[in-house]
Amino acid sequence: MHQVQKILLKRLSQQNNQRYSTLTRDYDYEDNIVFHLKKLIADGFLIKDKDLYSINSSGLKEVYSYELDTLADVGDKRYFVGLLIKDEQDNYLIKSHPVAKENFFNLPSGWPQFGESMDEAMTRIVRKNIGIDIDPSSLNFVSLHSKMIKTSTNEVLFDEGFAIFQIVLTDAQKKSTKLLTNLSWLSVDEIKSLPRRWPELDLCILNHPKPYESYEFISDYKL
Repeated sequence: MHQVQKILLKRLSQQNNQRYSTLTRDYDYEDNIVFHLKKLIADGFLIKDKDLYSINSSGLKEVYSYELDTLADVGDKRYFVGLLIKDEQDNYLIKSHPVAKENFFNLPSGWPQFGESMDEAMTRIVRKNIGIDIDPSSLNFVSLHSKMIKTSTNEVLFDEGFAIFQIVLTDAQKKSTKLLTNLSWLSVDEIKSLPRRWPELDLCILNHPKPYESYEFISDYKL
């Protein structure tokens, strides 16, 4: 988005419903200000009602996709939910990625969708991974991870918050699961022998988990 358009959105996010003269202060015709206002309206970020310009919900969402002070585009730190699923024999569900250049292993996961309650998100994410419905209140918080994943060329691939919750399945629940094809039950000893396992497996299964962890590591993921 053009810098002028960002500034106009920023001004309206700070004080909505402005007249043209106030909204466009410090600009003149050489800045093509009319063009930028028309573009913002056409893109669905602004509304013009008589002589007042106002920002709408789409415009507000756009404003918060960049840093307000510098107007620099910034990516979002995405929030994921990790599932630490174990059975009554202390086996864990581990996710493999056989389509990657080199297979790697981590926890089953998913992310809450915009406008979705956390109860709805947790129920959906669990169902997607193991095919059964779980009461969200039966999930126990384990740890919050802030993790940055970089490629072997040091490019940041993912930068995310990762909240990990534990589920202990009874034998009856385990029998009724319909697992995603890349999920497998593994013992702790089998997990120890996995190559290219992501840090979350060590931090939450092989070691005693802490409430918060922050780390970065190298993985080319599926590149």
